[in-house]
Amino acid sequence: MSNLEYTQDYLLDTLSKDDRLNDQEKCEMLFGLSYGDGNGVTKERFNDFMNGSCQGRDYSSILEMIESSEEEILQNTQE
Repeated sequence: MSNLEYTQDYLLDTLSKDDRLNDQEKCEMLFGLSYGDGNGVTKERFNDFMNGSCQGRDYSSILEMIESSEEEILQNTQE
């Protein structure tokens, strides 16, 4: 078993260095994880991520996906 502690700092640092994703995808992933119930990163941490490169980006497609999924879940629970 690993002794590695998966802190928020560790996870954000790992995400910022992940070469499988471009910067837009990294920001979208962080935005998606931070949206909604308040269990994501703080606004300050989000704005500081990758030296602020996620600020001012267009997240409308991510919002559409999230809201569409939420509507689908609500419809399924009402059936």
